[in-house]
Amino acid sequence: MLLNEIKRALLPQTLLFFGPDGSGKFLTALEISRVVNCYEEGAEDCNCKSCLAIRRLNSPNLLILSKSDLRKSFDVWVKYGVDKSSFPYFYRDVVRLILQRKSQIIAKMKSQKKSPEKIDETINEEVGFLRDSISSYENFSNLKWEDIYDSIKGLLNRTKENIISIDEIRDVQRFLQHTSGPYKKKVVIIDGAEYMNEEASNSFLKISEDTPDNSMIIMTAVNRKRLKDTIVSRSRNYRFT
Repeated sequence: MLLNEIKRALLPQTLLFFGPDGSGKFLTALEISRVVNCYEEGAEDCNCKSCLAIRRLNSPNLLILSKSDLRKSFDVWVKYGVDKSSFPYFYRDVVRLILQRKSQIIAKMKSQKKSPEKIDETINEEVGFLRDSISSYENFSNLKWEDIYDSIKGLLNRTKENIISIDEIRDVQRFLQHTSGPYKKKVVIIDGAEYMNEEASNSFLKISEDTPDNSMIIMTAVNRKRLKDTIVSRSRNYRFT
């Protein structure tokens, strides 16, 4: 059903993917983001500028708010390792982890009234090595896995409090209100939507009522019951198994 809706351009503006960890919710959300912004026909192997930017998670038309628990994912990487074919998936998991820690640093240091320069310095200190290590498969393959995993483990241990705050939802609103970039549609992926607190949930409801026409919000959740009933009912739901 989802594939047909993509092909026929019938996707709603707010979607909710729910199901267990490892069921492909985030990757499906990312693939939808790629297809709706593709310069060509959305082919799986398309390498247009838009598709490449979204695969690398650095598209100006894509905002990812990641709060999912990534421990199980990294347990799999430790167990089976990373090769050239699996590196793109490993890369996306690491970027999601970096985004989680970055948002926590920003929220904490803003509350402490730290300067933007100090915030940037702290972010670079905490995630700089890991970010640079995965900038390419060549960089990654030239390093010892133990060194990389120590950095990953450190970030995992510091990202236990996965709460989506009202400030982060306001960032979503600002992103959606900006004029669309060089691609077709602005897409927000809220990865771990069940972590929205009460204030964030209420703010999100207002955004979902007035989402710009050229925008789409895709939420993922392991436990749909933790979301407000009104958020669930206003989204088109897709179960992943």
